Amino acid sequence: MSHFAGNTLDRQSARRSKVAELAAERRKQGRFLAVSGLRFLQNEHGRVAWLEQADLEPEATEAFLAEHTVYLGMDDNIGRPYWAVDVTKNADLFAKLEQVIKAGTFVDLRPAAFTLPTFEAALVAQGCSLLDWHARYSGYKRVCTNTACASHKSVQNYSYPRTDAAIITVVTSPDGQRALLGRQKRWPPKMYSCVAGFMEPGESIEEACRREVHEETGVRVGAVAYHSSQPWPFPSQLMIGCFAEATSDTITLVDGELEDAKWFSREEIRDAIAGRNGELKLASGASISFALIRAWAEGPIKARI
Repeated sequence: MSHFAGNTLDRQSARRSKVAELAAERRKQGRFLAVSGLRFLQNEHGRVAWLEQADLEPEATEAFLAEHTVYLGMDDNIGRPYWAVDVTKNADLFAKLEQVIKAGTFVDLRPAAFTLPTFEAALVAQGCSLLDWHARYSGYKRVCTNTACASHKSVQNYSYPRTDAAIITVVTSPDGQRALLGRQKRWPPKMYSCVAGFMEPGESIEEACRREVHEETGVRVGAVAYHSSQPWPFPSQLMIGCFAEATSDTITLVDGELEDAKWFSREEIRDAIAGRNGELKLASGASISFALIRAWAEGPIKARI
């Protein structure tokens, strides 16, 4: 299971319109994740600083909570609802949490979220992504209030929180013995990763892999196999991890997206994973990039559902 996946809450989508019922539940036993932009409140132990509604009051009024919270779901094992609250526009509450009750410190989602246990990381991903949408729009969906609008008779005009699909792929050489990795200029020295890019409208996963690899490296790709996926809350992407088989191995940096791209052997990558390769550094072990590269290096590759 990839980092940021593993959310075991019952999201209870059918209950989201029961505002008064949820508010009463929230007041009595709600557990809150505090968010400010792409930061979350972290306690002194490096975990999420979970809050209760009493911790937010009186700075957070019922009106404030109605506007600046989102329901994440119910932990059915203990009957406790989880919420995320956006404190970005409430300076008094922000200061209270950090300085008065000293619940924790607001830290950047990246890299702090990578050290969280699975359940907390998944809820941080959900909360931060949803509140990013909520700050620009509202709730879990929007619908036109014009009663003449076609959306009142169908779903065609609903707007839902956005998730941007992106492919990320390990490209294997025609002989199957090397993997193609690239690096961006802003990355730390000697760091290489998988080829990645956003999918375009009307494009399949396979087509996106072939296009992105060729646009960035000049390498042509044939067969593409799905491996796994990862929610990526920066602020709201879904990384679709694949393996792709190259039909050529000549590298030409086409679109300027990458500073460099190289073919690496399994031995070179295994040494990098073990920290023995001074010429190659890989992405965080919590990233799908690392998972894909390690899967290729350990071989044999198998696509999975």
